[in-house]
Amino acid sequence: MKIIYAVWELVPEILEWPLGDNGRTSFKLDRLVYANGFVAHKAHDTLGDVEATIHMAGIICDRAPTIWKKCVCNRDKRIVSSILKSGQPVQLIERFGADTPRSFTGVYAGTNLQNRNVLGFLDLEACKAEEIVDAADDILADAVTTSPKIIRTIYTNKVPNIFLNAKKIQFMLLKQKSFHHDRTFMNGWGGRYPIGL
Repeated sequence: MKIIYAVWELVPEILEWPLGDNGRTSFKLDRLVYANGFVAHKAHDTLGDVEATIHMAGIICDRAPTIWKKCVCNRDKRIVSSILKSGQPVQLIERFGADTPRSFTGVYAGTNLQNRNVLGFLDLEACKAEEIVDAADDILADAVTTSPKIIRTIYTNKVPNIFLNAKKIQFMLLKQKSFHHDRTFMNGWGGRYPIGL
């Protein structure tokens, strides 16, 4: 349930957050449901997992209806695409490996021409945006392929946690059209991105 990551980042107070064996917050369903009042769950039991998921969904829907509605809307890839392509800064919430979920603020940075469900997301906190907008092709390619990524990939058909950003960001480049607007560059996995800033 990716929605759990959005809850952690936006409204953590609505849930109890259990600790794992390593002493860090656990996002495993069996621990989360137990900490949040569903004690009959048997881990890895298909029906039990469904019941546990319904229990957690009910809590989130009741206690954070706005987040719930936004996450439900993100099941529609057209809505995700329109949010990202709105021209406004958006918030992406993801979890990598065993780290806790975190929020990234960014803007649309192009569409993979080989797979229209893959959009680029320019992380505004990881770069100076004015240096990326008119950057050379090799710099743009590095922004997609090197770690940490400056341009991340978002799969619109994989229910990403993406929201119009409530933070007020002064990003004047959104109002400008770069002469590189229609230029494309090769990214690390063989697709091509038209730069969408």
